[in-house]
Amino acid sequence: MLFYAFSVLGMVAIGSIKLDRTIDNVHPGFNGSLIFDHGCDTKDQYGSNDCTLNWGETYHVAFQGSIGEDITAGAMFNIEAKVLFKTVNINCAFCGKNCTFTIESKDISIKMPDCPIKAGSEPQTLVNFTLPANDPLPIKVKAEGSGTGTLADGSVLVTGSFEAEVSKLALE
Repeated sequence: MLFYAFSVLGMVAIGSIKLDRTIDNVHPGFNGSLIFDHGCDTKDQYGSNDCTLNWGETYHVAFQGSIGEDITAGAMFNIEAKVLFKTVNINCAFCGKNCTFTIESKDISIKMPDCPIKAGSEPQTLVNFTLPANDPLPIKVKAEGSGTGTLADGSVLVTGSFEAEVSKLALE
C-alpha cells in the first residue's frame, strides 16, 4: 500500500511530469510494483522509475503486490514532503481510522480500510489515465519527500523517498 502511495503521491499531489522514487528496507514477505506502459527510463523490482509523463498522453498502469502478514491496528505510515516552500506531514494509520492531514490550510480526510488488512496477494490491477492537454498549473512546481511504514509491533514495513517536478510547457 505504501508502495502505491509513494508512486501515486507524485501523480496525484503534483499532477506529474517527472518522478523519481526510491524504495528500500522492505519487510520480508511484502512487495509491490507499479508499472507504466511508457515514459519511464528505468524499472526495478518495485516497478517503473525515472518517469517523464507528457501532457496530453494516455498511460496504462499495472499494479500488483503481496502482503506477507496481516496489517493490524497500530500499523502506521508517515510521509514528509516539501512542495515549493511548504512542508506537508502526513501521519496515519494503515487501517481502522481515517487518514486526516492538512495541505495549504485545507483539511483532507481519507477513509482507510478496516483492520486487519489480511495477508495475501493483490492481483494485477490495470488503470488508464490521460493527462490534460496543457499544464494546468501556472508555475513550475518541485516536490520531494520521504516516508516510513511500520507494522503494529514497530518493525519497519518499508521506507522510501521521492522527487517530482512539474515543468512548464515551452510555447513555440
